Amino acid sequence: MKKTIKILGLAVLLITLIIGLTACGNKSKTTENRNEEITSKLSEQQKNAFNSQFDRYEGDDVSATSIRMLLTSITASNSSEKNAKIEVKGDIKDASQVNSRKSYKVSIEKDRNGVVSAVVIEEK
Repeated sequence: MKKTIKILGLAVLLITLIIGLTACGNKSKTTENRNEEITSKLSEQQKNAFNSQFDRYEGDDVSATSIRMLLTSITASNSSEKNAKIEVKGDIKDASQVNSRKSYKVSIEKDRNGVVSAVVIEEK
């Protein structure tokens, strides 16, 4: 009887781990699908308004202060359930990594609906 309970407990644990790992693997696809659903419903004016929050930071010689402001804007945008989530890529992922003495290159990636989906920040 005790062996059966242990085997059942291990089976439940194993199934939980498998489900958890599967969910982690599908997370980016789920986020991508959610983003596509949100951005496909936006008017051109809404897309332009959303994109303008981030497009202004794009460039080859962006200051550390501007990078911090950009990251703050992304965090604020990502905290709203109404907005598509913006991924941060490149050398800098959060404000603690920004060096005030350096400048940065920022490029913007957009989804197939023309809405900002990722921001790439690279040290110069």
